[in-house]
Amino acid sequence: MRWIIAISVILIVLPLTNAVVFDYYIGEANSIHLLPGQKQELPTKQFMIYLNSCGSVARNRCSSLSSFNAVIDSVSLPGHNPGVDVFACYTAVSEKFVQTISFSGTAPNKVDDHKCNFNAYADAFLFENFTKKQASASFSDKEAKPLGSVEELLGPVNVNEATVFSASNDVIVWIGTDMDFGIKKTRDFTKNAWACLDSNHNQQCDYIDGKECIAKKGSWYNGFCCGVDYNPGYYSTLKKTVPVWGLKTQQIDVPVNSICGTNVEGKYQWLPLEEVGEPRSSLEPEGLFVSDGTKFFNCGGDKDFMNLHGIPKLDKSIFTYKGKSNEYLCQNEEIISCGGNTPFSELSKNPGEKINYKSKEYYCSSSGLFVDDLDKTDESTCNNAGFIWTGTKCCGDPEEKPEYYNDPYNSSKVKQGLGGGCWNSNFVARGRTIPDDQGIINHQGEFYSCKFPTNQALLLQVKNEQECTVLPESVPEPENYKHAVCQPNGKWVIDNDSSAKSKKSISWNPNSNQIVQGCCSSSQCWDGNQCKNLNEYIAISDDEGFQCTAQGWQAAKVKHRWDRKTDAGFCELASQCLVDPSGDFLLNGKPEAWFENKKPQCINDSQYILDPICDDGSWTSRTRNIALSLITVAEQDSPNDYTLFCGNYDEVLPYLDYSVSRGDVKQYFESFCKPFNSQDQYPCVNNVCALKFSKGVAFGASLNIPINDDEKSFLYALDLDKNFCSNIDITANFYEECSPGQLSKSSLFYNPKQQSILYLPKGSIPFPLTYKTAFDRFIKQPLDTLITYAKTISTLKMPLAQFFTKLGILNNLYASSKNGVRVFAFLEKHQTKQDASYLGIKYSSTEFSEQLCSEFFKLKDVNAQCLKQPLPFDFLLISKSYPGEKSLVDFWNELTGGLRL
Repeated sequence: MRWIIAISVILIVLPLTNAVVFDYYIGEANSIHLLPGQKQELPTKQFMIYLNSCGSVARNRCSSLSSFNAVIDSVSLPGHNPGVDVFACYTAVSEKFVQTISFSGTAPNKVDDHKCNFNAYADAFLFENFTKKQASASFSDKEAKPLGSVEELLGPVNVNEATVFSASNDVIVWIGTDMDFGIKKTRDFTKNAWACLDSNHNQQCDYIDGKECIAKKGSWYNGFCCGVDYNPGYYSTLKKTVPVWGLKTQQIDVPVNSICGTNVEGKYQWLPLEEVGEPRSSLEPEGLFVSDGTKFFNCGGDKDFMNLHGIPKLDKSIFTYKGKSNEYLCQNEEIISCGGNTPFSELSKNPGEKINYKSKEYYCSSSGLFVDDLDKTDESTCNNAGFIWTGTKCCGDPEEKPEYYNDPYNSSKVKQGLGGGCWNSNFVARGRTIPDDQGIINHQGEFYSCKFPTNQALLLQVKNEQECTVLPESVPEPENYKHAVCQPNGKWVIDNDSSAKSKKSISWNPNSNQIVQGCCSSSQCWDGNQCKNLNEYIAISDDEGFQCTAQGWQAAKVKHRWDRKTDAGFCELASQCLVDPSGDFLLNGKPEAWFENKKPQCINDSQYILDPICDDGSWTSRTRNIALSLITVAEQDSPNDYTLFCGNYDEVLPYLDYSVSRGDVKQYFESFCKPFNSQDQYPCVNNVCALKFSKGVAFGASLNIPINDDEKSFLYALDLDKNFCSNIDITANFYEECSPGQLSKSSLFYNPKQQSILYLPKGSIPFPLTYKTAFDRFIKQPLDTLITYAKTISTLKMPLAQFFTKLGILNNLYASSKNGVRVFAFLEKHQTKQDASYLGIKYSSTEFSEQLCSEFFKLKDVNAQCLKQPLPFDFLLISKSYPGEKSLVDFWNELTGGLRL
């Protein structure tokens, strides 16, 4: 018993691949050799097939029969004439099998007009337990087709030997390597089975014949070799030799429909009719050819050859094949095709490419056709041509210049949500105004004018709107501002509010960038460029601003941070001070939030952050208030003999290198404290003020942590207990003495509201003046004199007025009164976004001359201003500097007396 792989081949001719699909079987088999007149008993439930019957004709008849029984009846019943239909068929459908067959006599009868020689033998194979498989091959194959190993094809069957064969004359199969063509049997089931096309029946694969053809400089196609077996020319059919009954063969006509020619390189080539849409050239026969699948077309060449074979001249023909419809034409004897989205050839024109045909311009469209109007194409064609698709039309088409049109927006016709209209052949997207004119806008594909004249014939399609008209959702997403508003100045602007608008005006003289009137909703105000909501502010100068109210703009004071390092802003109440213009409005009045990196917008009157304190809407410093308290004491006790110096503790109190019972004194001044449990560390004490006067020495400071703090209480620096001031009501807003009478030579005063201390000689008390009264009495006059002087000498080159009219917090001060000579000085450090520092000094009742200015002060600081003194017995000195500049700021201590206590 042997096994066999039976492959029934169904030949399917495809225009490009010539694919052949194999149905192959495996099963137990016996091979039977029948002679004329011989009968053979067959076991039940077995199939049989005759080889060497009438070839494909017999097999075709088998396939046309409806059932297995019909086949049996026609070939093997007793008394049947075997000379008429002597062949058998097998089927996997029926369960009925032939029991006896007979084969006798010589009968030169015809089967479908093909003669059969019955003097020869016939072979039969009997099968059972077969398995059906399938594979395919084609003329384009460049190697044998592997079917898999024998054991993979057989499955788990215990057999000794396997045999393969093909039931098709056009396919050969074998076992072994890809070159063992004649080996049909094997006992080694690990070997592979192979198959290939053998259309010329020479027991050699077509791909090998093709290689041999090409090696001989020929061109191989469907089993025929152009240039070796066939000369240049047109071949509709070619002869092919096929086997018939017994050992006989015959020739049949096979459709070829190809031109055998030579190309520009002198090489042979087939030009098959089935290669649709691929322009080809040939030197012999001469011509440019292209096929539409049914016939060839030409674009010049041998006219006699074209006429002989009926090859017409190409003139804008549409080639359709497998869902493709592309247009071809001849241009200067060159084949031009529009490839569209499904090109036949890599040489095809792409969508949007332009050609000139018969003195007219055409564009290749994505549909594969040449068109002379881009409005009749689609978005990709229009855009690829260098123009823009508005939704249903193409803007910029040169055939229609100048082009104006509306194209009402339809989301289903526009990719990526663009859309728009065409104005003077320029695309204008939705929500955009026309070039160089903000008075006409495209809204949802249509043009609208804002107060535009209606008597221009060119613009009749434009819809005219009145001022403050709102066109909702004009600008497509993802932009946030989507609504167009017709402004009183005749221009469209984009707004994020689609509510009804009315005309609003500004309440100040506009600058060059502002427009007096604009359109806003009823709850908004016009700021010259856009609408502001209720309670929003606008600054029109460094000091003047307005707030939007239900009644319109109301005057409001511009606010600045204490060091002017941020932009200007506003506070809800005039008595508040600005902390951060972008701060959180909900944190207003909570200075502790500043230490949590959650900036409030403003804080209230009398609240403070470190040294800066809010004083009825203006920033000053707790250090300045301490200075005013000490000057009040000095003016009360020794008005003509005192010196006050306020500054950093290491400048004012240089001798702090000693210890007290709880450690080094400096630790209670330096940056080791965390106000309100902040993450960052800050100075425990701000600037310090020291006073030397007739009763001795006094000093004061503001604290950044509670005076009774467990770790860093400032009382520890004085070697006192942290509860030394516990007798004072923590809600008090003035200085009270801590533990009265417990210090022998001094008194310690504490102000809980401002968290400040004063250390005074025994018998001195803070004079009960308000800070405003003390400021007006002791500081305002010399300060105003310096400010006036700065304004007088300020120039564009030296703009001192901008500093001196915007004074800082005054926490670096000097004041002295000695024998009728008075000195007042202030220094502002690191102010403004540019980090500027500036100072001013007034020496009263002195004999300083202008020569001192030029020979001393200006030598140290070229920016120093002290010439042209306005008063005969006063000497004024002002200066400013930026980081890195050498100036009088560096000599602050020397200029103010170099006080060291």
